[in-house]
Amino acid sequence: MVNDELLLEGLKRCKSLGALAMVHAENGDAVFEGQKRMIQLGITGPEGHALSRPPLVILQICSQRCNVCRLTKNSVIEK
Repeated sequence: MVNDELLLEGLKRCKSLGALAMVHAENGDAVFEGQKRMIQLGITGPEGHALSRPPLVILQICSQRCNVCRLTKNSVIEK
């Protein structure tokens, strides 16, 4: 996981180089908790991947990362 300070520095560097930064945004702590819950429920197959990452968790971290990109004037492409 990358903290906000390192992310900001990386994004500023990308901006200075004219590079496109790509971010795989996941809240590692929340995902870890979700993974533990899946194991407790006995869900250990591939279906547990999506179930351990509820939409609210994904939306929260994606919104946060997009805002950090905007702070550094990097382009934001949201999918």
